[in-house]
Amino acid sequence: MKTNYESLPVAARLDGIDIRRCPMGDDMILTLEESHKPTDYGDMFKNCKDGMCQVRHWIYVIRGKICVDYTDGSSETLHQGDIGYLPPGHHPRYLKPGLAAVFSPASELLVEREKFTFLEH
Repeated sequence: MKTNYESLPVAARLDGIDIRRCPMGDDMILTLEESHKPTDYGDMFKNCKDGMCQVRHWIYVIRGKICVDYTDGSSETLHQGDIGYLPPGHHPRYLKPGLAAVFSPASELLVEREKFTFLEH
């Protein structure tokens, strides 16, 4: 399967972030998140357990800078070119505009997204 960024419509919009999704088969979804300004996901996860995202993600930061806070009180910053794993119980914040490719299990994302708060297109 092949596609490109421009061909994926904006599936959802959070203040400052456009979210584009592409099913990848075998229970995996690719989400391309483009942040146009520093953005905190806090409001999006307010209805989720501990106010944090409960979906596992594998992330590649194409450009920008993202700080991720975890339920255990730790945090880490991902920079352009970084690849990482985000376990359940995380809260990302774009510290500056950027673009990230995020791979997630579709079954987890579809269950948890019912709790997310954002504007759908």
